[in-house]
Amino acid sequence: MRRVLWAALLALAFPCTAAFERSAPSPALIGFGGAGAAHGEAVSSRLNPAAHEENHWIALCYNRPFGVDGLRESFVQAGAALGSKAAARVSWHQFGNALHVEDTISIAGRIGGENLAAGARGSYRSRRTQGFSDAQTYSADIGAVWRVSPQIKLGAALQNAGLNAQMRAGARIEMGRQSTFLADAFTDGDDAGIAVGGEWRAHPNLTLRAGTHNLPWQWAVGFSVRFAGISFDYALETHPALNATHYVGIALYAP
Repeated sequence: MRRVLWAALLALAFPCTAAFERSAPSPALIGFGGAGAAHGEAVSSRLNPAAHEENHWIALCYNRPFGVDGLRESFVQAGAALGSKAAARVSWHQFGNALHVEDTISIAGRIGGENLAAGARGSYRSRRTQGFSDAQTYSADIGAVWRVSPQIKLGAALQNAGLNAQMRAGARIEMGRQSTFLADAFTDGDDAGIAVGGEWRAHPNLTLRAGTHNLPWQWAVGFSVRFAGISFDYALETHPALNATHYVGIALYAP
């Protein structure tokens, strides 16, 4: 009975997302509504592997989806710049509870600079459910980011190739020195979705974010506090039927 109830919860929480396809979250990405195809920085690399690295870094994120006891999600990601025109990153993502656990291990690479870059990622995914046989599968992502002008970036990515492939395209617009607007269009199965959001650099050490997306409609706010190469990130995301989820993370950046 507990397995049935847990499966029903997942179906309600992610109505357009099949098993193995939940994207690893970061508080920064959640904070601007998940609109990151053209963001072009390390925090958005889960949506587009062409994201630019910031020297060497490691990020750790954690949340308890919808405040459900026992349900947890963890994400660890590390990246390294390989000269000025290439970068590599590895990540591990786990989602589940005592009865059901999904793990994703990914390796990604990027070539190109800040004006034009392309990237690819390969992922190994495993699923373990108590009382059922284990399952494994593989998927791949490819993407590109193009700086059209000093204020505008465009990005596109093919996600989850090998599973239920999804397309995502978006734009990033710098609105002055302190504000950034982001907008994405994406496919999810037979449905089409949108995500919009933005961030405001209220202080050199403080960034505020807000955004929304459909499938289903969810709203999010968040912030990052960064000092001496350490960034503390937080986001709050609502859900139309369940409790809100709090995301926390910390990232360390090499000088």
